[in-house]
Amino acid sequence: MKKVIAVAAGLMMTGALVTTASAAVSFSGDARVRGYYEKDYDFGVQPRTNEKKVFTNSRYRVKVHADAAGGAYVRSRIKISDGTHGTVPSSKTDVVTDYMYLGIPIGPVTIEGGRMPANLTLFYLWDRRYDMVIGKWANDMTSIQVWYNKLVESGDLIDDNDVTGYYAFLQQKFAGDFGLDVAAAYVVNDVVDNSDGFTGTVQIGGPAGPVSLTAALAYTEEELTGTPDDGYGGYIQAGMDFGATSVSLNAGWAQDGFAADDDFGFIMMGGASSITPAGPFETLGGGGDTTWFGGTVGFKASEALSLTGILAYGTIDDVGDAFEISGRAKYIISDGLVAQWDIGYLNWDSDTSDDEESPFGTALTFEISF
Repeated sequence: MKKVIAVAAGLMMTGALVTTASAAVSFSGDARVRGYYEKDYDFGVQPRTNEKKVFTNSRYRVKVHADAAGGAYVRSRIKISDGTHGTVPSSKTDVVTDYMYLGIPIGPVTIEGGRMPANLTLFYLWDRRYDMVIGKWANDMTSIQVWYNKLVESGDLIDDNDVTGYYAFLQQKFAGDFGLDVAAAYVVNDVVDNSDGFTGTVQIGGPAGPVSLTAALAYTEEELTGTPDDGYGGYIQAGMDFGATSVSLNAGWAQDGFAADDDFGFIMMGGASSITPAGPFETLGGGGDTTWFGGTVGFKASEALSLTGILAYGTIDDVGDAFEISGRAKYIISDGLVAQWDIGYLNWDSDTSDDEESPFGTALTFEISF
């Protein structure tokens, strides 16, 4: 807590100094504490422990936005992570810069550079952090971005062996609220020979009457996946609202080394939820050639309470298949204070082990936004 207070005080002093330099500065952030209960599943790792785990962790993040009078700006977020309580002290003292970058408008183009959030689509690449330089141009219907980023920083100024990505990203809106996202990249790998290659994705979505549709296709060359064949993946999703109830269906596949981003999926299979288990379903496609199908039902019980239920099935070639049943309840206690309860079970049928355990987990989270 002393570190939290110290960092907060330092940020306030920084804000005061920047304000005197004719800049607008704003502070925001969030803090959470979360308690877990999980069955200790190992997905084939021996020896097995088959123990139950109960633990808590916490996290604090502070955002600083500063805008100069001439239009240039700074965006940053500092993360103060106490980690999992009761572990070694080093996991409880992390104070890191989650991201920090500058923006400079030059006519119709904006140049941004620094350690930045990398977001393309939820299926393909989302919520990553890279050292990047981005050029942006946009109007009401079209947005174009060009990225230069360091995916891996290796070596030094003399022996500069890095993994570098060159990206182009188009977002196009159409009449009727349809939208198209197209991303293409060429990755240069100076660390491993013959590992350069192309990757990209196309995603389109919009309403078809009362139904909301989204479809995506992604591709990665074999040089990047490290497999004998080029990697592919895709999905289609349809959703519809019925008053306070919403229903969506999602089906897709990932093969030959392509894996969806960990933020894409459900609760126990992908989705980067509080209880997504580590293992072959942590990312859809990360454990091998994967196909999945799932349905999500949401219900807004009141202005404060929303409920979500998920049934999903996934199978990994030559590894096994699983059936997920999971749910989430989110309750707004007061403005800026939310409680969320996640619970999930993954009925795991392994092709490689007769005694493989089925993951179960539940977590209660309290989060404050300010």
